[in-house]
Amino acid sequence: MEIVLTIPDEVAASLENGSNGGQVAKRLLEFAAVEGYRSGALTSTQAQEMLGLERFEFDGVLKAHGVFYEYTDEELAEEVAAINRHQAAREAAAANQAK
Repeated sequence: MEIVLTIPDEVAASLENGSNGGQVAKRLLEFAAVEGYRSGALTSTQAQEMLGLERFEFDGVLKAHGVFYEYTDEELAEEVAAINRHQAAREAAAANQAK
């Protein structure tokens, strides 16, 4: 979905911080994604998709805005399982190379 916003030039100038005008749209989108996540209106996955970021990149954005990622028990279990799968795959690949 495409959304068009009209904001006063003074507001746009304060959002530019010396960068080009394309950064204003990016910063507003970032603000919306972070606030959406912080308020619970968006999941982390939805906010990441809005910004086109991977999980750890999004963590950095949240941290820059003073918002911290909150794990549910299920998310933590999923990440631990993913780490274990990744480790097992690396060990299997190393074993195959050693043959």
